[in-house]
Amino acid sequence: MPLRGGYFIGNVSPARMDFRWFLVGNCIAILSSLATMAQTTAIMDLVEECWEDLIGEMPLKIAYPALEGYEWNIVTGCNPKNTRWSYHNSGSWPVLLWLLTAACNKAGRPQIAKRVIELVEQHLSKDAWPEYYDGKKGRYIRKN
Repeated sequence: MPLRGGYFIGNVSPARMDFRWFLVGNCIAILSSLATMAQTTAIMDLVEECWEDLIGEMPLKIAYPALEGYEWNIVTGCNPKNTRWSYHNSGSWPVLLWLLTAACNKAGRPQIAKRVIELVEQHLSKDAWPEYYDGKKGRYIRKN
């Protein structure tokens, strides 16, 4: 992620910031007008600039980057479902497409939403409508 920012960070608890990207919070900030127009533009610019990391092959990363090592142990309690680049630990969630689409439209950047929708259309039905995708770029790994 760029050092200059361009997105809202997470607040895990008082005085404990999480500097990772969180899709839901940033989109809700745009939709609720919590984000100013300049902040909204910065968020949308970031999505475009960091496309491979935040969108990948299958949209959309719920958080970025994934937690690993000691941080993963503390935050997830060593939950094997939340290994790096999986599920809630930076997995890709196509169900969040509506939220990004709405934020893009409010931001006046419908071309971003169109590009994401085109990606999703290539995969979802072919992949039997999975809940989420795993992997750094969103390559599907079936969890049975």
